[in-house]
Amino acid sequence: QLECGGAVDEPRYVLGTRVIKHDGWIVASAFVADHLLATGGADGVVKIWDLPRMAETARFQCEENSIRQLEASPSGRLFVGTRDGTIHCLD
Repeated sequence: QLECGGAVDEPRYVLGTRVIKHDGWIVASAFVADHLLATGGADGVVKIWDLPRMAETARFQCEENSIRQLEASPSGRLFVGTRDGTIHCLD
């Protein structure tokens, strides 16, 4: 079960007893595959998490405070919608 949690100064996702964190609010998330979760933060970073291992497997830097939406295609491509109306494709 995936839950949002944390104090105001410590935004995070809590998965069981493990924590997924950014250096700011997590503003978007999307499942990329059965075991991969993408999170986008106000810090402008998109992180890909391997959920069984609770390990960050990749990270992509965007402009700070620009991420608005994450969507994954059935083929596993990740699309990032940003504040300026641009959609970026991450493979």
